[in-house]
Amino acid sequence: MSDDDIITRRSFLASTVIASGALAGCPADSGDDETMVPTTGSTDADTPGGTATATETATPAPESVFDAFVETDGTEFVVDGEPAYYTGTSNLGLAQPDTGPADVDAFFAAVSEMGVDLVRTGAFGAGADQRLQPAPGEFNETAFEYLDRVVASAGQHGVRLVCPLTSYENDFGGIPQYAEWAGTDETGFYGSGDANERYREFVETLLTRENTVTGLEYREDPTIAVWELADRAVLPGDEDNVGRLQTWIESTAEFVNSIDDAHLVATGMEGREAIEGSRLEKSPYDWSEPLWNGRPGESYVRNNAPDVVDVASFQLYPSTHSLTPAEAREWIRKHLREAESLLGKPAYLAEFGMSVSRLGDNGEDLRARDRAFRRWFDACNEHDANAVLVRGLTPASEDLGRYDVSMDRESTVRTIQTYDGTVAEKPIPAGQRNEDPTAGIEMSTPSALPGEEVTFDGSDSSDPDGKVAFYDWLLGADRSAQGEQVSATFEQFGQYDVELMVTDDDGATATASASLTVAEESALPLYQITGSGTDVYGDTNDFFYVYTTLSGDGSMKARVASVENTDGWAKAGVMVRDALEEDSPHAATGQTPRNGQQFLWANDYGQETDGNNPIREVEPPAWARIERQGSTVTGYASNDGENWTETGSQEIELGEEVYIGLFVYSHIDDTENTSVIDSVSGLGDDWESTAIGDAEGSVSVVE
Repeated sequence: MSDDDIITRRSFLASTVIASGALAGCPADSGDDETMVPTTGSTDADTPGGTATATETATPAPESVFDAFVETDGTEFVVDGEPAYYTGTSNLGLAQPDTGPADVDAFFAAVSEMGVDLVRTGAFGAGADQRLQPAPGEFNETAFEYLDRVVASAGQHGVRLVCPLTSYENDFGGIPQYAEWAGTDETGFYGSGDANERYREFVETLLTRENTVTGLEYREDPTIAVWELADRAVLPGDEDNVGRLQTWIESTAEFVNSIDDAHLVATGMEGREAIEGSRLEKSPYDWSEPLWNGRPGESYVRNNAPDVVDVASFQLYPSTHSLTPAEAREWIRKHLREAESLLGKPAYLAEFGMSVSRLGDNGEDLRARDRAFRRWFDACNEHDANAVLVRGLTPASEDLGRYDVSMDRESTVRTIQTYDGTVAEKPIPAGQRNEDPTAGIEMSTPSALPGEEVTFDGSDSSDPDGKVAFYDWLLGADRSAQGEQVSATFEQFGQYDVELMVTDDDGATATASASLTVAEESALPLYQITGSGTDVYGDTNDFFYVYTTLSGDGSMKARVASVENTDGWAKAGVMVRDALEEDSPHAATGQTPRNGQQFLWANDYGQETDGNNPIREVEPPAWARIERQGSTVTGYASNDGENWTETGSQEIELGEEVYIGLFVYSHIDDTENTSVIDSVSGLGDDWESTAIGDAEGSVSVVE
């Protein structure tokens, strides 16, 4: 079957819910304990092994069954061009010689027989004699040979690997060990000092190592599917934790790619949000504080957005996050939808688990976990997760921890096998598929006055294997219309969300959205600014600028009526800069469509742009204000133009005369963003416009 004959049913099977006919129909438990059927892969040893002697005398594993790497194509994992879905388990200690199973081959044989084709295990270990990196600059050959055997055995049994390269936890050394060696803390690790250098030294040693069993360098072995930069990297207690962690992610992913461009790279992070508004849509739940308090420094969409990160990853532990069962499903749904709609990348649930008691009668705990697992697998199937890994599949002969899942637990094994069978059917032959339509909206204007007629045109919509049969419009919150082209007037000023749903002749649907701003006359002139540009952050300053000059102290205030959602980090706002050159010192406060308003600055020429944590409760339409007093520039945000919150303040190297104005960028390559800004004070009539850096744009005015 050719590559062209295979597609996935991302939309075709979007409504297929396992609970309706498979997982929900699993027979009830026939008992409460976890010893219900003979173990598939029991071991003869009483304690975990992996000594040097065992490694040296083991019979070399047969050749790996894999000859092609896992790659990505849009939002899919692909192998040889064909879509691939994976069912797996996560066990970070599996590849540790002091904690791994006594018989690695038996473990992989057992999980493979269950339908597991992806295992996540830590390819790291630091600080103890038996670990891969006992001390700075030292590497343990015996431990590396044990890891060689793990990788070889996985390939022999048709199981691919996801391998974190360190961990925030101290179980096997990890980031705390690197920080201790360097005499610093976690904050010091996420920089360019000794701690991070020791980590990079290990990573390069691992990726370029020749496996003593397979004869392949690790960077050449297709058994490995994904390198994760770290398991659950977080940065608590630092005022710029979001920016610092993001910089580390991007630079580290670039470093890994510079050595190994064959394997996929993921962050390995938990998927929390330090910035509430960055989600695809507002949560209907009152999310618990651990998700939103910003402590870890994570921002799921932002962390996974860089091109050097190939695939988005997240984890699920409802008890840790204080999530209800409904919120746990929503957690899965949001992460998968954001990866598809905002990032355009595959996403996998790298680890999920539920704690159960190991004391006395724990039958009710086990049954509750089975029910939860069925719901979570169901959600992953419904929203088309590219891989799902349950934590801790463990041979029954070994001691079980609170999160471990016995391979003898028949009901749990059946749930995993049912899911594996379902996703195995997702690639379907051409001729049995219906290609999804595409929806497109053209508006006669993105802004209008009250009572002005606006035309909405859906003729850009199309269907690759049929025709668009129906056009359904939602014009604001309470008005609908049908037809390829419709017109409407709006009497009240404000922002109106416009949505078009098209349905093809086989019943498949697609949606597109846009925003219309209706401005009251007192808010005029209204500026419709279209700008490309990838960012104002780091060493990038690409945006479109509408500006005037300011001598001495002064300010500019404007209402950002709408920001086109080209990306969650697209921005429109107000800026002061010393010059129009790309490397000029500057300060700005920019409104995003989903992530609140953020203060950005570069203190002097040639310095990189930095950014504060956004004020996330401010949403479009929102006000932005920038003030210059001497060398101090301060930004403010407001929902109503009366009550203001400071977004940031910095000392900026500015001359007597500066440029002050409105800026817009899309945050996406080769994409324009149209934003509407009104109620502007401080711009005047003698304004000019220009593109800064690698950007283009235009501006039109409604007066």
